[in-house]
Amino acid sequence: MRKKIFCLSVVSVSISVICYAGSALIPSSYKAAVLRQVTLYKCTAQSFFSFSPDGEKVVYDMDGKVWLMWKDGSHKQPLTNGFHPSFSADGKSIVYQDEESVLLYDIETGSIKHLTPHGRMPLFSPSGARLVYLTTEDLSNNLYMYESDNEQSRQLTEVETERKV
Repeated sequence: MRKKIFCLSVVSVSISVICYAGSALIPSSYKAAVLRQVTLYKCTAQSFFSFSPDGEKVVYDMDGKVWLMWKDGSHKQPLTNGFHPSFSADGKSIVYQDEESVLLYDIETGSIKHLTPHGRMPLFSPSGARLVYLTTEDLSNNLYMYESDNEQSRQLTEVETERKV
């Protein structure tokens, strides 16, 4: 039997990440659980989060930092400064953005690799061989794809923006 996990990020004066396993499309090894709050932080901005591929850990951003915790809310630890974190397919690294760039954080070593300038909201493909991100270079919000094997980016969309000065 496969089940579906619902996660809600409640944004107001505080942010709560609440996870529930109900019925529908995840491996039967996941057990159904009741809703349970695992974080409570005062924050003035939106927060983003991602489950590790094995479902055991959650990476999230809060107040300009990328955090990692176990799914039960324990073992919270700040990893680095940044926003919009997303786990790789193998769960060994996290892609995220800083103020202008897309970066890769190695969970085992703590090393950081700069992938591309002028990017935001990066997200790994299911295979982990590629990632997509929005550009910030020309304010167009064009979508780009970064290929891990050749370390090159290519533009996927062509959105023109009207600049007003």
